[in-house]
Amino acid sequence: MNSLFEYTDKLNSPYECFVFDTSAECFPIQPHWHYFMEIVYMIEGTAIMNCDEQSFVVEQGDMVLFLPHQIHSIYAVANISMKYYVLKFDVGQLAASTKGGGGIGGEIPFPALFRAAKGNPSAKLLFRAEEMAEFPVEQIFERGCGEMQRQDYGYRMMMKAYLSTLLTFVVRQWGENGFDTDQAFTEISEEEKCSLTD
Repeated sequence: MNSLFEYTDKLNSPYECFVFDTSAECFPIQPHWHYFMEIVYMIEGTAIMNCDEQSFVVEQGDMVLFLPHQIHSIYAVANISMKYYVLKFDVGQLAASTKGGGGIGGEIPFPALFRAAKGNPSAKLLFRAEEMAEFPVEQIFERGCGEMQRQDYGYRMMMKAYLSTLLTFVVRQWGENGFDTDQAFTEISEEEKCSLTD
């Protein structure tokens, strides 16, 4: 598995957001994993995206999550170019304080939730376009790309805000699908609680 590891600089680049054009970049994306979380939103074309033991056919307007440490790859369905947004980020940057609790209306413990989600059938990784029709997913990716390109004052705070909005949508969808967010929060160890409040 170590040979599949992709290095990412979590300290200097906790966020990345860009458009990947298969006609201009090295493609396909061979199996690899990293400590970052990665979200892909399909702009044009159709792809086969693999994540651990799962495989998805991803079409325009669909979104796929690759959780930290998951081995994933992307291939073309046919000899046609594709474009998709890529959003990569250090989940640790989104760690919530445990002082207010993680209940309804409180801060969301994203790192703990994503650990609990790995391998959980209620925490789906593929979101179809029709499921997100009422949510501005594409605008979030577009604005995130703009922030990373310009890097204006406070751009990392803006990225964190966009990510928190997108991931809150994801967690709500998981909850509707039976994912126990409260249980995931209570599974944070005492050591982690201390580190989150430091």
